[in-house]
Amino acid sequence: MSKDYLAVIDIGTQSSRVIVFDTHGNVISKASRTAKPYYSKQPGWAELPSDQVWNDCKVILKEVTDEMGEEKNNIRSLAITANRDNIMPLDENLKPMRDWIIWLDKRQTPKAVYDIHHKATMKTRVVSGVARSLMEYVASNSKFNWLKYNEPEIHQQAAYYCTLSGYLTLKLTGKTADATGMQCGFLPFDNASEDWFKYDFIYEVFGVRRDQMFDLVKQGGILGNITADAAQITGLPEGLPVVATAGDKQVESLGAGAFTPEEAVISYGTMASLSVMMDKAVSDSKFKFNTFPSALEKRWNAEFNIYRGYWLITWFCRQYTGRDDNHGEFLREMDEAAQHVPAGSNGLFLFPFFTPHEGFYPRGKGAIFGLTDAHHRADIFRCFLEGIAFAMRQGLDVIEKASKQQPKRVVVCGGGSRSDVGMQITADILNRPTVRLNTIEVCAIGAAILGGMAVGVFKSAEEGVKAMREEVKVFTPNPENVKIYEDLYKNVYLPYYNKNKDAFQVLDKYSHLQEASPEADR
Repeated sequence: MSKDYLAVIDIGTQSSRVIVFDTHGNVISKASRTAKPYYSKQPGWAELPSDQVWNDCKVILKEVTDEMGEEKNNIRSLAITANRDNIMPLDENLKPMRDWIIWLDKRQTPKAVYDIHHKATMKTRVVSGVARSLMEYVASNSKFNWLKYNEPEIHQQAAYYCTLSGYLTLKLTGKTADATGMQCGFLPFDNASEDWFKYDFIYEVFGVRRDQMFDLVKQGGILGNITADAAQITGLPEGLPVVATAGDKQVESLGAGAFTPEEAVISYGTMASLSVMMDKAVSDSKFKFNTFPSALEKRWNAEFNIYRGYWLITWFCRQYTGRDDNHGEFLREMDEAAQHVPAGSNGLFLFPFFTPHEGFYPRGKGAIFGLTDAHHRADIFRCFLEGIAFAMRQGLDVIEKASKQQPKRVVVCGGGSRSDVGMQITADILNRPTVRLNTIEVCAIGAAILGGMAVGVFKSAEEGVKAMREEVKVFTPNPENVKIYEDLYKNVYLPYYNKNKDAFQVLDKYSHLQEASPEADR
């Protein structure tokens, strides 16, 4: 009897990976390629070479299909998931016109804000006046507007703009199609209808045209099929269905089995995020959290994140070891030592916003507070874990308030889920049972489930989750630690920014450092 396999391309900030699963979640074949670091021409910019991801994917797809031999013909679908909010313009021949502007990029276009109020069409000016703060925020942060004002020739000649998943779909199938669930960031995408906006003035604010956007395919739909050329290059079977999924964080919620507001999902990777899947789109006017289409149609993920999540742990390791990699032994030592440090890290506190959070802390800077000559590195390590978890607690609080939903437990994914002390701290600070799964490949599992549903291997998402993922440990809150963390959260963490905002502003005047590149996920 032939076996059914489900293949996934998973594009992260640090690497591109291809994983082939069987229908029980076992890895049949896997290959990865470490990404070259993004480059910055100016502070706050972040770009990648136009064909870097595709070139990496060609190599690792061929590695996997060569290793599988004839077994590759049992692959039923190929699902694509990727990090989000990456934009690249294509010419009329569907060739890249410049490098990627990626999600870490923070460039803005203030002139676009002036123009929507003074030079745009009357309709756009009226709407922008009514929803002034929102329209100004969008216009200033739109990557399309930056190209319009800074690279006008490219902007005028661009036939299309694509995301990472859209570009991979183009190279594999020849189709200008992309997944609905990948439309995150500053795009003219209507979360409520899960489609491109139908209003002309929206496109004027964003600085892009409707005809420049790829066709959208709903989650679990077929984007296209592997072409003869792509089959020759990658070794994939010609005609293999390529399945629309969603962004990395959304498919992680699916892979975690968190289908309802009863469960929140925390992802402890380079970026730390907390998300809750809901049957309605909730929002926050100050963008303290965002809402994106989920991995399942007609559902949405409310998501809070901090750019520097478990990147902070890598940063800590680098400072103590003097090395950029090979931190495994040191991490194990710190994990063990931190278990013997009491809650509250012997009076140490980390404010974890090494990069600002526009919704909460627009002038935020990281800080370690409370140091004395009696502290050791284990105390500092534990306060880093606590600081990240405090941020997740704040994100959960604001999502609960907006949605009027209260998750009863938390599933933790990503490299940080391997730390027992980190998991217990998370359970104590969020005061909820915290679940570890049997694999850290939760994102790829979620994408594979959608791939299986698209070709009839699974009848439902619930069936796919039951087959492919397993809970292995639940960390329950320690009542004494909960009291300690509640005190620290309310009386140290929450008021810390406002008490130090003026100091942060003064320090800005004397900082000449460019933002660091993120290191590998823990």
